[in-house]
Amino acid sequence: RCMAVFGRAPRVWGTMDTSLSTVCTWTGGAGDAASECVKRGIDVLVCGEVKYHAALEASQQGLCIIELGHDVSELPFARILAESCVRVGVAREKIALLDQNDAWQHPETRRV
Repeated sequence: RCMAVFGRAPRVWGTMDTSLSTVCTWTGGAGDAASECVKRGIDVLVCGEVKYHAALEASQQGLCIIELGHDVSELPFARILAESCVRVGVAREKIALLDQNDAWQHPETRRV
């Protein structure tokens, strides 16, 4: 589903057949979000990035993590922010949304 929505293959931590009922979304870097999700009994954390050891420890405690990439997790909110600016009076022609889809790649996923 993340691939369809965000157009990037995420890194997934945890057991793939886990039944999920509670999801926490966290744009950008997760910081302490993984440990907080474990404390609160959250099933999956969808975030931009998470430190390796934090993800490993949290996944061993039952939390699944979907790591989208820092920029990918924030891009959907850029359009929301732009529309909010228009609603408060900023002229649409003064707002620029930069397409960063080609800013980075996963070369290991390409075959020649």
